[in-house]
Formats: sequence, structure tokens, C-alpha cells
Amino acid sequence: MTGTPSELDTFVGETKTYEEVAKAFDDAKDSDPEIHDKAKKKVAGVGYEESVREGVPHGLASFDFRDNHQWQLAEHYAQLAAGKARQRAARNFRANLENMVGDLHPERLEGMLSDQKQMVQLLSHAPSYQGWVEKYAAYLGAKELVEKTAKGRLSEEERDQLVAPVANVAAEQQRKIHKEEGYDSDLQNTAAGLAATAVKLGADRSKEAYQQAALSILEEARGKLVKYEDEKKKDIYGFFGSALKDMMKTREGREQARQFVYELAKDGKRASDVEASYKLPVQSSLRAAA
Repeated sequence: MTGTPSELDTFVGETKTYEEVAKAFDDAKDSDPEIHDKAKKKVAGVGYEESVREGVPHGLASFDFRDNHQWQLAEHYAQLAAGKARQRAARNFRANLENMVGDLHPERLEGMLSDQKQMVQLLSHAPSYQGWVEKYAAYLGAKELVEKTAKGRLSEEERDQLVAPVANVAAEQQRKIHKEEGYDSDLQNTAAGLAATAVKLGADRSKEAYQQAALSILEEARGKLVKYEDEKKKDIYGFFGSALKDMMKTREGREQARQFVYELAKDGKRASDVEASYKLPVQSSLRAAA
């Protein structure tokens, strides 16, 4: 990435700094000489760089972690560097949260929301997005069905799910016919049930037929999601941003919010990498599935 780093890039860099230092301190306690020596060297390097930035006139070209006095200096300055990086990251996050969320890659967001536990956790902080979450979860379920169909990994229940729409249409047609002919509701239901069963037994069970049915379900789910987003002005960025803003109200929530964003952004993928022809991850996913 070239040019001036974005707020998100800066946040990721600062967070990475203190996480790497924390890991190095942990590894420095390892019983394996190779691991703890490498970790101590890392701590010594970070500590020395921080001491230079602080303008300390110690006259050393580096900190030797094998020297007890220099190691103590290295530890203190590395802790100082990590603490400062952590505070800068926290200030940046509070001040630029909205911009950071908008800079996240949509497919990374979609991947995170595929985890039901995380989806439920975020929804607890953004209850006004209940309707959107229902539509989005339906889309994700349909997308997973398409992927399973392509790989030939459908369960019997999922196979029946794909045949069900056709069977339901046949059942309703028979129910309507028998009602018009004056038969009671019991006979109407019997005729409808038989029609549904007949369709299920005689349905085309080829892989191609399943794929077409799955794509139809995905297209329908996507259409409902896009329609809802257009009407309600709610989308994946709004959901995630609203949840994070609510999480920022508590200390524990702030830590979780920062970790969420860091995990989504640390691979360097950004919204600016996405082609301008779509705004939703569902659209690219649909193209990929088709």
C-alpha cells in the first residue's frame, strides 16, 4: 500500500506493535533456549529503538539481552513502547471508528458474520438491525447451500429443502382445485399432501437440478436483502458500526471492538480494493456461485 496510511492502517500497525511485544515477553519465559533467545532479542530491539526515540544518552549501539543491566533497560523501554502504541491505537480508534469501519473489506465482514456466535453478539449491541440480520442470515444460509451443492455435500434434509418449493406449488394447486370443486378441507389437505409427495418422489435429483434450485433460493434471498437495505437504509457497514459504537460504552466492550477490527483488517485487505460495481458482498458471492 502506497501513500499516506489510513487511520485503519495506522491502527493496525500500532496494535500489531503491542501484540508482538506482548508475545515476545511471553516467549522470553519459554524453556526452549532458541525460542526465549529470539524473543529476548526482539524485546531488546524494540526497547533500544524506543530509548533512541526518547533521546536517552546511554551511548550504546544496541541492548545486549545477555547483559542483565541492559536487559532490564530493554524490558522497561519495550514496555514503554508497547504502552504508548496501545494508547495511540485506542485514541485513534475512538476518534476514527466510523472511517475505519468504512475501510474494512466487505468480504472480511461477511466472513466474520458467517459465525453465528459473533452475529448474535453483535446483534445484542445493535437490536435495531434485527430485520436486517434475519435477511442477511437467510442469504448466508442460501449461499452455503449453493456451495454444498457444488461440492456434492448435501444432506438428505437439504436435498428435500431444494425440492420443497416445487412440491409446495403443486400442493397449493391441488388444494385450490379441490376447494373449487367443493370438497371439504380434509380432502383438500389429502390431495395437497399426495401432490407434494409425488413431486418429491419424482423430482429430478441430478446435481444440475439441485444447483439450479439452490441458485434460485440464493437469488431470492439476495433480492430480499437488497430490497430491505434499499428501503431501510441498513447494510453490513451500518450493522457493524452501530454494534461497535455500543460496545465502546464499556471497557470490556472497547477491548472487544478493537480486537474485532484488528482481526478483520490485519491482512491488509481494504474496501478500496473492491471493484466499484458492487457495494454488497452478496453480489460478488452470487457471481462466484453462479
